[in-house]
Amino acid sequence: MPRRFQFHLASNRENAARFCRWPTEKLFLHAFLVQLDGPEKVKQVFRQRRRSMEAGYRGRTKGKEFEQRVSAVAAVLTECGYMAEVEFVNPDEFLLTLGNCAIRDVAKRFPEACDEELCLVRNLVNAKVTRVSHLLAGNRHCSYRICAKARRKGAPAGQTASDEDAV
Repeated sequence: MPRRFQFHLASNRENAARFCRWPTEKLFLHAFLVQLDGPEKVKQVFRQRRRSMEAGYRGRTKGKEFEQRVSAVAAVLTECGYMAEVEFVNPDEFLLTLGNCAIRDVAKRFPEACDEELCLVRNLVNAKVTRVSHLLAGNRHCSYRICAKARRKGAPAGQTASDEDAV
């Protein structure tokens, strides 16, 4: 029987508002960015949003075991309005399903937002993350397969073969 974890909106609404909200009424501003500065500017905006979120939430995953990192990222995404659910596949693999897309209207116009969200999950979990289903591709939701990276021999918990030696 697979284990499932659901995360409910945490009480830390201030952080959610600070890092996650992407109001659809600001969608027109992004269209103006494309007109004024081209599509590369929009990519930069989404990249900066991801970096800001990573900086704000990295402390919740740093130094944790794989399963704890996955759970923490699901909690963060739920705080951001994604209604994340984690399904245990095996000790080295989880399926993360987002029951809601907090930026769906923006992503319809600017699909690069989805690429940055995938990168956000990958960077916070520090694992191999692949998109399994995608709302914009006609699926009912977005989901990601998260697979643990191999740990370096003798490395402390939460540090993988790709981590830098500086601790």
